[in-house]
Amino acid sequence: GDDIVDTAALSARAQAAAKANAQTEVHLRADASVPYGRVAQIIGVVQKAGLTRIGLLTSPAGAASAAR
Repeated sequence: GDDIVDTAALSARAQAAAKANAQTEVHLRADASVPYGRVAQIIGVVQKAGLTRIGLLTSPAGAASAAR
């Protein structure tokens, strides 16, 4: 979902998902306000849990400003 969770909760959820189905896909959405290092950290947490199918979701250019 679009839930906001801390790193520990994300790790627990990812581990549970991997245990249930190692082919679970993770979709990560982050905008320009999120530092690249944080995105990389989240990818690492998910991979460490055993999930390797990770997709990055993007919005078309200008979509954020058009929504305001």
